[in-house]
Amino acid sequence: MTNFRHSSIFAAALIAVALLFSGAPAAMAAATPAATPAASRIAILDVQQIMRESSAGRSAAQQLSVLQKRYEKEIASDEDKLRSEREKLVQEQSKLSAQDFDKRRQEFQHKVAAAQRLVQERNGEMDAAMRNARAEIGKAVIGIVTDIMKKDNIGVVIDREQIVASQTSLEITAQVMKILNQKLPSIKVTTAGFKLPPEQEPRGLRGGRLGTK
Repeated sequence: MTNFRHSSIFAAALIAVALLFSGAPAAMAAATPAATPAASRIAILDVQQIMRESSAGRSAAQQLSVLQKRYEKEIASDEDKLRSEREKLVQEQSKLSAQDFDKRRQEFQHKVAAAQRLVQERNGEMDAAMRNARAEIGKAVIGIVTDIMKKDNIGVVIDREQIVASQTSLEITAQVMKILNQKLPSIKVTTAGFKLPPEQEPRGLRGGRLGTK
């Protein structure tokens, strides 16, 4: 059986993305020479901190944890049932005719294939849930950052993970966090958009029907 694993669900999934915005402020600088020094300001945003510590991020992490535990319990239950059925089949092999045993063996293999498909589906759903949560929070963050850039004449916003050293950059993480918590205090994690590709379906299950091989 394939193990269902998703360690460090939220932290590993919410990968920091550099937010580089230079279009509108740069145009303003070109049109208004006096604004050039202000528009060339570089701000730093700690994306990982936003994803990890914001109200929406904590909300998503909690829901993902519950979802993971539910899926793991479901998979473990199926594994236990299959293990028991396999042991029973082995014990009864000597009492069955070759034809009956082969029939039972094929039925068991179909159940194993179905369980493998379930593992793939649950892993895919977890990935979709994480992507959806990241996208919703990221969309809100980009909107907030864009507004701050226009208001404060900031030319570029860079993810803190991309910075080696800085003396003059403006840290806006706390400001973005405060606004985000007000605008998006929580989110609802969904698995929308997930569909198991046919090529990933276990043999014998493609087309939605059990096969014999």
